[in-house]
Amino acid sequence: MKRLHFALFIFFILLVSCDPDRKKLVDPEKHDYNTLESTELFFKNMRQPYYDLEEKREAGLELFRLQDRIEDDSQALLNLCIIFNWRNDDAFIYLEPNNFFTDTTSFTILWKNAQNEQGSFQFVQGNRDSHFEFAARVYNSILQEHQLFYEKNDVLFPVLDGDVERDVFRVTMFDYFRLINYY
Repeated sequence: MKRLHFALFIFFILLVSCDPDRKKLVDPEKHDYNTLESTELFFKNMRQPYYDLEEKREAGLELFRLQDRIEDDSQALLNLCIIFNWRNDDAFIYLEPNNFFTDTTSFTILWKNAQNEQGSFQFVQGNRDSHFEFAARVYNSILQEHQLFYEKNDVLFPVLDGDVERDVFRVTMFDYFRLINYY
């Protein structure tokens, strides 16, 4: 009987340790883009069916966009693309703001929490680091249940306001973090 309890205990420990914390905040300054064979296999076998795949064979790139993403230019949306460079075994997150944004290469997102504290973070199109840092900040805000806004012509518009939009962003980032073995 003790062996059965010990075996169940070990099984429980293994089960818990294999599942990363889905509410863990990330460090936007911690850049690491390398993938492992194990994380690539997990993504390709378990998560890829939920993504639309665009291949750029000559560049050695595969672009993944979550199938559940919303494509609508009548509201401010921030979609993401996971870019996997299979030649170098690294992956990048790429921000794809929709055409609702006046300038998709430079904009500010404002956030507000339940205690009416507020702040902002700026996106400036640049290299993979700028996309990673901005996406990580938005991801952290979603986990902290901040309200997000985009200011256009002195009017605030909600960003990632609905459950679907927030979940698409969060799931894509979570899958990306697992792909680069961040957790």
